[in-house]
Amino acid sequence: MKKEKGFTLVELLAVIVILGILAIIIVPSVANYVKDTKSQTYTSHENTMINSAKSMMIEALNGKVDFVLPTNGQSKDITLKVLEENEFIKELDDPAGGVCSKNDSFVRVTNNSGKFDYTVCLHCGTYVTDNPICS
Repeated sequence: MKKEKGFTLVELLAVIVILGILAIIIVPSVANYVKDTKSQTYTSHENTMINSAKSMMIEALNGKVDFVLPTNGQSKDITLKVLEENEFIKELDDPAGGVCSKNDSFVRVTNNSGKFDYTVCLHCGTYVTDNPICS
């Protein structure tokens, strides 16, 4: 008698079921990983903007950058455009494929008795920093 080679229908169905279970487990994990990575990139952009604004403030205090410092109790916004034009930051890429707004993204510098506080507002594509000043 001749022996047939190949897989039975039951074996093929078992493989398909296993692949389906793996897909159910893996796809949400990968989607969450991508979402977390994008979120971390936006947080990194926000921190980069704050550090760039701090560098600009130091240069302004030393008279190397034309920027009028906020007086006590006052605030001034430094836009992403200004940070880029003065070469304190390079162009920020939106991980979602959109564009980071150069005019709507800014760092607010507040003078509290000579101590400067920094608050960031980043607008990249559909992402906006979760902060009341970012309306």
